[in-house]
Amino acid sequence: MAIHWKLKHYVRNKHNLYRLKDLQEHIAEKTSIVVSLQHLSDLIRTCPKSIRLQTMEILCSALNCTLNDLVTIEPGKRKEKVTRKLSYQSTPLTKRGLEAFPNPSDYA
Repeated sequence: MAIHWKLKHYVRNKHNLYRLKDLQEHIAEKTSIVVSLQHLSDLIRTCPKSIRLQTMEILCSALNCTLNDLVTIEPGKRKEKVTRKLSYQSTPLTKRGLEAFPNPSDYA
């Protein structure tokens, strides 16, 4: 699955906000909620692995946008099941035809 996080581009293109402090002030002005600069930096810099719905609601309310404006999700391509060739190391001991440890009497 391909997830494209577009918050940074949306804020710059639609609202002409280039500094985190400006974004923080804009959010506080529109929603009366102060979001920390560290949290905004993490959201702007990289795609979050998880995000609270309340945070998404704050962003969408402050920026007057929808979730589709901030993130795009594309279905991933399914990988076909690859059959691996058996090698000596990946073959179970019972199928190798050999004991786990050699018999010392064979080497005498």
